[in-house]
Amino acid sequence: MQQPGEQELIGRAVRGDREAFETLYHRHHGQVQSIVRRRVRDGDDARDLVQTVFVRAFRNMPGFRED
Repeated sequence: MQQPGEQELIGRAVRGDREAFETLYHRHHGQVQSIVRRRVRDGDDARDLVQTVFVRAFRNMPGFRED
């Protein structure tokens, strides 16, 4: 079975599909964590910031515009 593409997952997440957002989270968590860890030395602070990034992304999905 083929994995859904990024655009499909984003579209589904915008429409409230939590599983689609969870898939996006798993796909991008490592990259976001890597970026944050380069800027923030403290591990606890970095984890908190990564969590904040994804919570804000989830809360703002309904207003996401692809343009």
